[in-house]
Amino acid sequence: MKITNINTVSALLDRLITEKIKQYFFLVEGDNRAAQTQGEIANAINKEIQITLFEAIKDKNYDFASEQRTYKKKFLI
Repeated sequence: MKITNINTVSALLDRLITEKIKQYFFLVEGDNRAAQTQGEIANAINKEIQITLFEAIKDKNYDFASEQRTYKKKFLI
C-alpha cells in the first residue's frame, strides 16, 4: 500500500519537480557539485516513479491509504 505524501505517484512527482527546481538554481549559481547531487536525487526519484507505475500496471491495482483530514467541511468559513 502506498502512503499519501510519501510514496504515491503524486508525492513522487511533487518531490521530483522540487528537486529539479533546486538543481536549476544550483546550476544558475554555478554550484555544479550541488547540481550534480540534485540530479542524482532526481534520477532516483524518477526510478521510484517508474517502479510504482510498473507495479500498478502489472498488478492492475494501485492501493493507497487516503489521507484523513482533521477538520470537517461544515467548520470552514
